[in-house]
Amino acid sequence: MFRGTTTRTTLTRVASGAGALASVALLAGAAPVSAAAVVDAPAIEQAVRTSPATAGVDPAAYRVADVRLSAADATWAAAHLAPTGADLEPADVVLHLQDGAWQVADLGSFEVGCGIAPAPVLGDFGTVCPG
Repeated sequence: MFRGTTTRTTLTRVASGAGALASVALLAGAAPVSAAAVVDAPAIEQAVRTSPATAGVDPAAYRVADVRLSAADATWAAAHLAPTGADLEPADVVLHLQDGAWQVADLGSFEVGCGIAPAPVLGDFGTVCPG
C-alpha cells in the first residue's frame, strides 16, 4: 500500500498471501497539464519507477498518471500513482528537477510535498499544508 504520514511518507506494499508488510522509507524529503508536462512525462515516470521510494513495489502494480508541471516553477512536477490491482492504495508524488534529472522529493497520500516544495508550487498541485 502507498501510505503517507503528516510529515514524511513511507511506501508500503502488502505482500500477497502472507499479509506481511514491506516498507521503504523515502530518502528525501492542480495545474492543468501543459505541453511541457506531456514532453516530460516519460522522464518523470522513469524517475518514479527507478526511485528508492518505489523500489519495493512491482512496477506493474501501479500506473503513473496525471503528470503535471507547476506553473509557478517548472522544475517541480507532480503525478498520481494509480493502483492496477487491489494490493495498493493510490498515492501522489512530487518530483524536483535537479542537475537535469527528475528526482522523487516526496510520495504519499497526505500533505505530499509539504515542507519540501515551495508554497506556490504546492498551490498549483492543490496541496493544502498545515499552518
